[in-house]
Amino acid sequence: MEEAVELVEEIADEELAEDVFEVLTEEEVTVEDIEEIVKDDNFDTLTDEQVSAVAEAINDQPDEVKDAFEEEVDIFDGATETYVPSGSNVTVSQRRTVIAVTAVVTTAMPVPLAARPGPSAPTPGSAGGAPPSQGGPNRKSKK
Repeated sequence: MEEAVELVEEIADEELAEDVFEVLTEEEVTVEDIEEIVKDDNFDTLTDEQVSAVAEAINDQPDEVKDAFEEEVDIFDGATETYVPSGSNVTVSQRRTVIAVTAVVTTAMPVPLAARPGPSAPTPGSAGGAPPSQGGPNRKSKK
């Protein structure tokens, strides 16, 4: 409770401060509670620490509440490392790690060579050497 008071005291907009305080201290947070905060014109003035506190306060809330938050907040911006997104079991920080490891493993794996066409079969008349003769051996006529 004391931490919530300290965080809220730094918010200049009184209405936004009250809404944030309510989210930080209530056991049950509603979609409407979150929408009041994230749609407030002064929401962008909140510090990363304040946004992080809001995110932590809704970690155990239903996905509908998280969805309302995620529609307005870029959860990968750095302020919500301990937040567990809607439909997930891992924090944003853990997800970053999984993505980074996957990227490294994927780029380190050898790429199979594409199937290369083998030498083409010779077509009639295209074999190396002299061209085929027409009409058999050359005969000299007798006179």
